[in-house]
Amino acid sequence: MKSKFRVQSILVAAALFLSTTNVALADGISPKPDEANITVTNNAGIADTVKVTSLSAGDVVRVYSPKTQIGTATVLSGKTEVIVSIPQIGTEAGVVYVSVTNVGSLESDKVEKAYIA
Repeated sequence: MKSKFRVQSILVAAALFLSTTNVALADGISPKPDEANITVTNNAGIADTVKVTSLSAGDVVRVYSPKTQIGTATVLSGKTEVIVSIPQIGTEAGVVYVSVTNVGSLESDKVEKAYIA
């Protein structure tokens, strides 16, 4: 009987805490970027870039290789595009995956974008 009251006390305390704090909930999943708005530049000897357009200020763009995240950038106030600088995506042709996270939302699905050597 004692443990039942202890569990109820914890639940009541948690409910009171959550009702008196500001809890930010995501609005949903961000729409994925349009492949036509993604430009990958595979440079020789300097950093490579992934440019994404048609965005909103505060959006976060993440670039992934097939295995891991390789770059990220946030759209600045007053801008609608961002350039993600990546030390080297590879010397041969390949693909990267790009996602967008809108302010107050969850990360979008990834969009595959091919690049040339």
